[in-house]
Amino acid sequence: MRKLLLPFVAAASLCSALTISGCRKGHDGPPAIDPAFTEHVSGFTSGIISNAATIRIQFTRAVGSADTVAAPEGLFSFDPKIEGFTHWVDARTIEFKPTERLLAGQVYDGVFHIGKVIELPEKLREFPFQVQVMDQFITVSTDPLRPLSPTDMHWYRLQGTVQLADVADVADATEVK
Repeated sequence: MRKLLLPFVAAASLCSALTISGCRKGHDGPPAIDPAFTEHVSGFTSGIISNAATIRIQFTRAVGSADTVAAPEGLFSFDPKIEGFTHWVDARTIEFKPTERLLAGQVYDGVFHIGKVIELPEKLREFPFQVQVMDQFITVSTDPLRPLSPTDMHWYRLQGTVQLADVADVADATEVK
């Protein structure tokens, strides 16, 4: 009996391992950040974000000018591509603002080309990061059914609340099926 069980367990384990490793969406998780960046970058947008979020990089010291609003083109790159524009929020913070809402559930691999802003060694010229847009969920809750008039029980009123997990246009929310 044990001789028959061993090959079965081995085959089941191999199938499970292949199934689990095949379920990945092509992303290996957030990129490793070189600790040397902590001298230059004090904070950045990462993790789960809203579909209407902007992406910011904050420096440890003043890099831009407080009077400068426009930033050079090509400082941010994303995979998949995101159209948008970059501007200085203040002398230590640069922001990328997408022109359209981001796709729910999508993982974006980003690179901030920090070497175009400050002089750094070759290995620190690109600052990698990753964001994922939260999935959109809808919750509908209803109040108890009530008659429109206490004396007429033919017509009733149904009231409730619709809650969305993320920002959405009213037209999109009303077309939920």
